[in-house]
Formats: sequence, structure tokens, C-alpha cells
Amino acid sequence: MRKLFLFLLVVLSATTLVACGGQQPYDFDKEDTIIIGMEADYAPYNWSTSVSTDFTHPIHGRNDYADGYDVQIAKLIAAGLGKKLVIKAIGWDGLPPAVQSGQIHLLLAGMTPTPERSKTLLFTNEYYRAEPVIVLRKDSSFNGKNKTLNDFNGAKAVAQLGTIYEGLVEQLPGAVAQTSLEDYTALLLAVKNKTTDIVIAELPVAESMVRFNEELTYIRFAAGEGFNIDTQLVIVSIGMTLNNTELKRRVDEILAGISQAERERMMNAAIERQG
Repeated sequence: MRKLFLFLLVVLSATTLVACGGQQPYDFDKEDTIIIGMEADYAPYNWSTSVSTDFTHPIHGRNDYADGYDVQIAKLIAAGLGKKLVIKAIGWDGLPPAVQSGQIHLLLAGMTPTPERSKTLLFTNEYYRAEPVIVLRKDSSFNGKNKTLNDFNGAKAVAQLGTIYEGLVEQLPGAVAQTSLEDYTALLLAVKNKTTDIVIAELPVAESMVRFNEELTYIRFAAGEGFNIDTQLVIVSIGMTLNNTELKRRVDEILAGISQAERERMMNAAIERQG
């Protein structure tokens, strides 16, 4: 019986380690830093720059800086926790594994807390909410007023790999789904160079693309004419390991202290700065 108990204990411990990525919960007594991961390539949420300003923060292991809405949120979280902020730039697909392996404590990168992601990551309450829109060239034959989802027959459509926007292409009758692209820069070049006709993106990203590329515009659909999407899937949250319930509680408290007006102000300011 004792051997059976020990065996079951070992199995349970191993299962727990796998679920939490082998990491212990964040230790508020021992840790003096909070390490936050983001792409640093998804404006206006986050991007990299060679210029240091009051809005930027150094990227760990590099000679440049991170800026954007996510960086401002990261600074508020670090200040609220009383910890030194460390930002690491990690590719989109590498962010969840970085959390699980303990390379970063928090994933703050405009990520939607989908049911599938929530199986392996613990997410905070939302820190921003945005609607999906279509980015395209002004001279595109698909551009125009009062558009509906039925007006893109034959359009080559693309979205970012690993995002909820990939699945929205199928809601455009007759549109041709192209291979999803890895990052914001690739999406921008694709639509500018006419490799694709339309990019499906969230509103802040679209506003940023259009603001600094005068040949582009975006289509925002009227109520009831846009993409059919669960409102819970247009929010973005901050991810961490499943066992970090206390860290989630404290971060949620910090987020609760940021008003909607302040969030919009920070996002608009990020769009203004991004170039």
C-alpha cells in the first residue's frame, strides 16, 4: 500500500509539473523583478525602437527599446507590484512556451484568452478590447463605403498566424484564404505590395497601419454587418502559468485601477508615437 501511495504521489507531482511548466508560483518575497514577454513587433500594442524616451523600456539582451500600449501597461504592473521591470522580446509562437519554461513571468502581447489557450495558461481580466476590421489599399477594387462581409468575393485575404483573425477569413464568402503570416511587418508589406488584397486585423493595429502608410485604409463595418465573433474573443489579457493565482489576483487589482478613459488615452498616444 505504501509503495502504491508513493507511486501515485510521484505521478500526481509529475502531472502538476507538466501543467505548470515545471515552475513554482511567483515568489513575491524573493523576486525583485517581474519579467514580461512581448513580440516588440505588433504596433500599436508593442514595437521596438532605437530611441529612448519616457515611454520606452530597454529590451533585455538587446541594444534597443520597447514602446507601445503594452509597455505602458507593463510599467503600471511593475510599479503596482513594487518590482523592477524586465521586458524580453519573443516571437509570437514562442511566448506561451516562454511562460511555461519560466523564461518570463507574464505574457503581455495583445493575446486573446481563447478556451484552448486557457487550458495551459492562466489569464487576467481584459486589459483592452477591440473589434476586427479589414485593412486594404485605398486604390483597391474592394474599397468603398457601406461594405458588408459579402463584398469581398475573389479577394486574397490574410491574417496573422496563431491569432483569432485567421478563422474570420471563412466568413467572407468567395474570399481566397492565403497562408497566414507570422507578424505585423509581414502583414503590412503584403497589403502594401499587393501580395494580398485584404488583411484582417484588430482596430488599433489597423489604425496604426493606416496612420503611417497613406496608401492604406481600413473598413469598419456597421452594427450587424461585421464579423460574427464572440465578444469574449475580442478582448486581450495577460497570461501566466496556471498555478500563479496570487499573481493574477494582484495584476487584476492593478488593471481594475486603470479606467477605460485612461486605457483609450494610452492606446491613442501609442498610435500617435508609432512610426
